[in-house]
Amino acid sequence: MPIADSSLSVVSGPLSVATTDDGPLTTDTLSQSRRHDLDWLRAGAVAVVFLYHNARFLSGPYWQLRNPQRSLAVDALVGFIALWLMPLFFLLAGASSRFALRSRPPGRYLWSRSKRLLFPFVAGIFVLSPPQAYVEALLYSPFRGSFVEFYPRFFAARLAMPQRSLGWFFAGFGYHLWFLGFLFVYSALALPLFRWLDGTSSGRAFVSKLAGWTRGWRVLAWVVPTALVQTGLRVRFPNYLDLADFVYWLIFFLYGYLLFADDRFTRAIASLGPTALVIGVLSFFGLVAALYAGPLANWVLRPSASAGFMLFQALWSLDAWAWVIVILSFASRHLDFGSPALDYANEAVLPFYILHEPLVMIIGFFVVSWSAPVQVKFVCLAALSFAATLAVYDLVVKRTRVTRALFGMKARDYQAATASHGTVRRFRSGMPA
Repeated sequence: MPIADSSLSVVSGPLSVATTDDGPLTTDTLSQSRRHDLDWLRAGAVAVVFLYHNARFLSGPYWQLRNPQRSLAVDALVGFIALWLMPLFFLLAGASSRFALRSRPPGRYLWSRSKRLLFPFVAGIFVLSPPQAYVEALLYSPFRGSFVEFYPRFFAARLAMPQRSLGWFFAGFGYHLWFLGFLFVYSALALPLFRWLDGTSSGRAFVSKLAGWTRGWRVLAWVVPTALVQTGLRVRFPNYLDLADFVYWLIFFLYGYLLFADDRFTRAIASLGPTALVIGVLSFFGLVAALYAGPLANWVLRPSASAGFMLFQALWSLDAWAWVIVILSFASRHLDFGSPALDYANEAVLPFYILHEPLVMIIGFFVVSWSAPVQVKFVCLAALSFAATLAVYDLVVKRTRVTRALFGMKARDYQAATASHGTVRRFRSGMPA
């Protein structure tokens, strides 16, 4: 994602979060303190998605870049991360929308979202997606022409596809930037609901009643809407990034907006962390058991309205929500501190997210042909792509107004951008992995 305004209490961007005080956040009050735990989660989520995309190089057949040898351990890790990573991303983005709307009217909010999300998404379609498709074509198709020859074919091939869907547009053209496209659409679709929740007495009363009801184990009841979506839509829309995924992640986006509306929500989640950990572990082992017993693969590839499939989707939803609770609870207890590294990461996460996958693909194009153990390939790919992504961001993207705008960053003068370079040098040796 991720992914920020420089305001202390409001941070805007696709993976941005903001801060609250220790009491309920109502229409009449807004804290000026910062929730560093959410900042760390935002940066951590981008780090995990970076490692996830590198790990997919060694996992399964459904990835743009595939190593000839696979790792079962990586398969298990990728499956575990896939449970909760995107729900967490969209939940954090929902929190960002809440605080962004507190500092600007709806029109300015949508314009800000256009600059942070829509513009980078469109620019990425023309600049970052074709190189990734070109690498795929060289590795897995007979095409051996130049990139200049391939560029118009990238668009022509997709426009000629007979089946049109959300995935066809957002991922077919945008690749990993589908996240930005989805998030922009969510931001626009949910705006009337957000205005009702914050701008009307009935909306505020609804939030207060829901917060009063959400105590103890009732936090787990929030899984019901996501489970209903999975069981109700997945059979008809089984493909990745189709309507089932769209609505499923939309719910987490709405949850992010709600959870930071009242401190009673966050207290309930923090108190349920240990219980959610047990539920998450047991649910995950249940999914693994179904995988090795045989039916899970059939349910994933050939969805049906069977009792087993419905149970699988409900268990998947419960496991995802449990791990999101665990992560939020842990962060609220142990990550509420700032650092120079976090200040740097807050601005870097969006352009890092936008840049990382094309560089992983380009570097992986050479790594895939090495005669080396899979572990060596993974470490080299991750290290080289991380260094390349950070270098392009730090030396190019953040340095000019044009590049900052193309990567969804807030405009800032060149002197301010270069002045921060000394700060980067002071802490980079201690920057968390």
